[in-house]
Amino acid sequence: MPDYALASNDIPQRFVGNISYQPTFKLDNKVASELANGWMLAPVWTVQSGIPYSYGLSGGTSIPGGGASFNGSGGLNPFVNFNAYLGQNQNNNLPGIRRNSARQTTIDDVDVRLSRFFTFKEKYKLMLAGEAFNALNRQNFTSFNNGAYSLTGNTANYQSSFGAPNAAGNTIYRERQIQFVGRFEF
Repeated sequence: MPDYALASNDIPQRFVGNISYQPTFKLDNKVASELANGWMLAPVWTVQSGIPYSYGLSGGTSIPGGGASFNGSGGLNPFVNFNAYLGQNQNNNLPGIRRNSARQTTIDDVDVRLSRFFTFKEKYKLMLAGEAFNALNRQNFTSFNNGAYSLTGNTANYQSSFGAPNAAGNTIYRERQIQFVGRFEF
């Protein structure tokens, strides 16, 4: 049976926008002008659709050498042809529901960098920068509970925690982080 479900990494909408802004201030004081000018502000804004996930099924019976499933073998039930249902190509999907038919929430992230180069004797440069990742400190959920039903005997029990976020952050989208950078070129 063909699998017409969404891919696990399907992101149909994604926007990444950035801008570099380096203002110039006309100040009468030469020292103040030198300190105020030359700074570059570079924000990056990322907005994307959440990734898909499946309705999960847990529990069931188990026989030696098998796994928890409809019939305990870790495979398809010999009495019910689950291939007749859409999306039942994997044991933990629910009959009649396609794989990856639920979708996580939208990711919205703003990163900001403020930097400046200072030049000394024409051949030495000092770069100072400050960077803020997830500058607006928005909570981006990156994992959701996919246990929709659990089997107990012949009864499928709905799990009220299905679809609830269970992780807010990964290596890319986390709580606000700030770092300072210095680089000397000679």
